[in-house]
Amino acid sequence: MSHILHHGLNFTQTMAKHPSGHELILFRDASGTEPTVHAYRNSCPHLGISLDYGTGNCLLDDGKTLLCAMHAATFAADTGLCTGGPCAGASLKRVAVRIEAGNVVCD
Repeated sequence: MSHILHHGLNFTQTMAKHPSGHELILFRDASGTEPTVHAYRNSCPHLGISLDYGTGNCLLDDGKTLLCAMHAATFAADTGLCTGGPCAGASLKRVAVRIEAGNVVCD
């Protein structure tokens, strides 16, 4: 059974609640011919805290880097790989999602 995480694709980065209860970071990558959505658990691999300060935003102005507000670790938004900071080389935990009927869904 599919669960809708976000209605529509009118976002670059937003948060969503997974059916199991944990918070997800959704990033819509529009660089290809078709939009792709990447989803990660909102948990920094350094200390396990949320990347945002409760604002729901962790995407930098460059539109391709996620930032952990606590220790300034940076992550590539399309891969989840930590590119700088105390957890460099680690990755955000990816969650499988897909676009179905114009919505972001998971199983």
